[in-house]
Amino acid sequence: PAAVLDQSAEAHAETLGARQIPIPAMGNGTGADDSVNDLEVTSCFQVCHLFDPQRKCQCNTGCSKSKDCCADYGTYCFPNRKPSYTVGKAVAGEDLLKFWTAAAAIFVGFAMPAAYICRPSPVYRNAPDDGDTRIDADYSDKESASDLGDPISEQAPDKSGSKSDTYELQGGWWGLRFADPAVEKHWHSETFNARIREGAKAGVAALCAVMIRLCIRFDDGGHAAGHRASPLITMALTALLFAPFVGCWIRPNPHLFGAAVIISYLWLPSISLTPLSLSCYDLHLIAGHREDLKGVGWLYHGVQLVDCSLPGLSCMQILMLWILFTPWIMPQTEYIRATWFWIVGAFFCWSVTYCAITGERIFDAKDLVNRVLVLAGTHVVAIIIKYNLESFSRL
Repeated sequence: PAAVLDQSAEAHAETLGARQIPIPAMGNGTGADDSVNDLEVTSCFQVCHLFDPQRKCQCNTGCSKSKDCCADYGTYCFPNRKPSYTVGKAVAGEDLLKFWTAAAAIFVGFAMPAAYICRPSPVYRNAPDDGDTRIDADYSDKESASDLGDPISEQAPDKSGSKSDTYELQGGWWGLRFADPAVEKHWHSETFNARIREGAKAGVAALCAVMIRLCIRFDDGGHAAGHRASPLITMALTALLFAPFVGCWIRPNPHLFGAAVIISYLWLPSISLTPLSLSCYDLHLIAGHREDLKGVGWLYHGVQLVDCSLPGLSCMQILMLWILFTPWIMPQTEYIRATWFWIVGAFFCWSVTYCAITGERIFDAKDLVNRVLVLAGTHVVAIIIKYNLESFSRL
């Protein structure tokens, strides 16, 4: 053991590559026990370098002595980061059931107020159906155009360039509407199917982008053989979401479209969590047996990008991708506000709940808050885009 303690990090790497040993339980890291054996030191090298491919973290002095190295099994160090972070425990069936039950409750708990707050304004419900402005949702586009004409074109601007107050837009980034309820009702009824169809097209495009990102993530055949998380299953289940969007593209159906959007909001963060993806414990256990992670592309990138939790890079890219598509997916500006509830509920609350159940501590509170701010900033950009898109569509 004494000879092993004096070896360099490179010598430990050679030892690791030759032995391919599992990671055993380790000491308490208090420094009281100086009898660190060969298996403990080698395992410490495995754990400490798992998320440090540049090999900057020196663990050759032994786990119980090095202040920069891991103290317990499942704990590893980042360069110049204290305290150490842990990958948690193996996620068993009971823990999975507990987490996903809590996740479903959180999602429903945030979805209900989101559905109430983000509904479109009912200002046009009591609008007159006769009089100066005829409103009939059953008119064909041709008949409606001949009877009603283009609201803006019929009301030509005066010499000062201002338009009639009847067709003036009111509201802001939280929602737009015409000043006249009858005109708002006419616009809503005449363009509803077209907006559902355009949203379905955008949903198909968003899912195509997500599938491409998943293909890049699983470029070398996915996960370890025999593991319950299979990239083919994940991609196949993701592909099922195409069906309702394509159906609404062909024949607009608001109820089917709404269900497809809600399921997409639920599904996209789920694909980065176990059992649809490797947990950080599993990733740690598999990668800990290899010295050269670059030999297995999916494993190397999984370690580099921390593709085992919601704040991981791949998951963040997928969520940001979806958010940036929402201006084209959502039929009206009011609906896009639901993403705020999704960021807080499905991302932040799920992350906290998952860490509490599994004991995973890859990202600290500061990291999690930073990622929430990144998603919030992305959503602000999406709101600005949606506001401009709808403003132009109402002209």
